[in-house]
Amino acid sequence: VCNGIDDNCNGSIDEGNPGGGGVCTTGKLGVCAAGTVACSAGALVCNANVAASAEVCNGLDDNCNGSTDEGVLTTYYRDADSDGYGNAALATTACSAPSGYVATSTDCNDSNAAIHPGATEVCNGVDDNCNGSIDEGVLITYYRDADGDTYGNVAVTATGCTPPSGYVANNTDCNDASAAIHPGATETNCDGIDQDCNGSDSCPCPTPALMNGLNSSSNVTNWPGDWWIDSDITPHEGSNMLRWGDSGGCGYNTSSSGGDLATWNVTVPTGTVFVTVDVWFDNTFDTGTPDTGAYMKVTFDGALQTIGPFSTLKVQWQTLKFPVSAAQYGKVKVMSATVLTATYNNVCAGGFGVDNVRSSCN
Repeated sequence: VCNGIDDNCNGSIDEGNPGGGGVCTTGKLGVCAAGTVACSAGALVCNANVAASAEVCNGLDDNCNGSTDEGVLTTYYRDADSDGYGNAALATTACSAPSGYVATSTDCNDSNAAIHPGATEVCNGVDDNCNGSIDEGVLITYYRDADGDTYGNVAVTATGCTPPSGYVANNTDCNDASAAIHPGATETNCDGIDQDCNGSDSCPCPTPALMNGLNSSSNVTNWPGDWWIDSDITPHEGSNMLRWGDSGGCGYNTSSSGGDLATWNVTVPTGTVFVTVDVWFDNTFDTGTPDTGAYMKVTFDGALQTIGPFSTLKVQWQTLKFPVSAAQYGKVKVMSATVLTATYNNVCAGGFGVDNVRSSCN
């Protein structure tokens, strides 16, 4: 027996752990509480089966301090939509994730598996990627369509996932106050309006109608001497310009500056911006030597231009460009002129005329 005596006189004391081997309680906490009975120094004692150790997460009180898994538990979060991201408001602690729980707590909507960090943001009024912003980078710009022609005003915008009332995705309207004006609309030429928004009124430049003709001396007033038709005036052969001469003798500085010397009425087509006029002026005749200072003053619709002074050429052709007012009619007028002439066979001759009256849009 366990008594510290050699009861069987075999020279050994308490050999074979007499009375030991049974289960006992050490009186300690945790894993240290379970023990085994042993014979020690002639008495039966309860020895702990496991010594205290560092706490690990295993559901046991490894350090025998009366607490289980203190400081080593992991927090897990409810993942109701099974997207791998948990709800921070529903947490539990454990050594491993319970069913329906995950270690991440960053889901901002645990009832929709399409909404979680890293999801693709789409335009739907929802924070799909849980970054705290809604529809960032995917909002659509729409443009005000005040006239209801389905073409918007690029200067007036709104953003959204769908167009607000009165807004469209197109921004190419050039007049949002008129439903008749938009890309693709039927263009009315030469009305001063760009109906189809192509940047142009599509106004061609038709030739103005020159009235009264160029070959009638009845258009000439207040000029001395005789007039005749000359159809060979280089380089406008066939232009039938009026030529002037004085069969009764001539002076070198014949001139007239009183009133309108000659007038041609012009009908200007709608849309014309400028009228160009080819003006012919002869300040000498045949072999005569030109003098300096010859000129001719020409107007169209009140705008004045002066030809000359000439000093070296016998015959001058020059193109003048006059702006057109709002009126559809104008007059090309020779207001005054000095025709410097030379004697040739006792005939003095000079002249002026107008040819090729035409429109220009620029």
